[in-house]
Amino acid sequence: MDAKFTELVEQLNGLDFKGMYGSDFLHTWDKTTDELKALYIVADALRELRENNVSSKIFDSGLAVSLFRDNSTRTRFSFSKAANLLGLELQDLDEKKSQIAHGETVRETATMISFMADVIGIRDDMYIGKGDAYMAEVSESVQQAYEDGVLDRRYQLLVCYSIVFVLGNLVMALAPNFQVLFISRIILGSVSGALLAVGVTYIPEFLSPQQTSLAISVLYVAISVALAFVTTFSYRHLTLPTSDLVFISVVGGRVINTLIGLCR
Repeated sequence: MDAKFTELVEQLNGLDFKGMYGSDFLHTWDKTTDELKALYIVADALRELRENNVSSKIFDSGLAVSLFRDNSTRTRFSFSKAANLLGLELQDLDEKKSQIAHGETVRETATMISFMADVIGIRDDMYIGKGDAYMAEVSESVQQAYEDGVLDRRYQLLVCYSIVFVLGNLVMALAPNFQVLFISRIILGSVSGALLAVGVTYIPEFLSPQQTSLAISVLYVAISVALAFVTTFSYRHLTLPTSDLVFISVVGGRVINTLIGLCR
């Protein structure tokens, strides 16, 4: 490594910037002088690596979620370049193609994104004040989810949602009249989206970033095919097998998690 890079590292050793780890970079005026100096020194160090054709990847895999609610050129490409430079795969969040379009709250969106993302990049400056409030809410939501342990309770959430989903399917399969059938559909509708959202967060842990997108696409195609079957055949013939598959998946997931833990 050349002398300039070594000098930059030595400069970092004399600064206190540990408070930046695991936090956001929304307001520069919230940062200390040492933290701002460290930011520029790290940028210089990364440029030095790049100019000397030395890899600066610190991730073998992972997602960098880009949430740009306004048109952008320089900021968007800068974030994309940074993600690539560090070894992350960029994933743009299109609000029109997400549950946001169906009324999902900012807190729900931020929490679900944080299940899979290593970094979240946000830009929202269409309206004075509103964009800043939105970005602050995303940051606070992710931080609260982390502090409350939500990000570490995915399996418990998956089990709870699955139990309700299975019960809803059973009630629908055995519904003696329309009223009971209607109630069962309400039960299913209340957990289906959450079950799917939590379930897909496990995909990046078993597949590479290139395979993750394909796997999620196949999953949603399977759901579409299932809906086609429901409209063709009696729902009673499909709800019981669906419940069995969900039960097997949850039990299988528990076995896999146990084996992974033993291997570690």
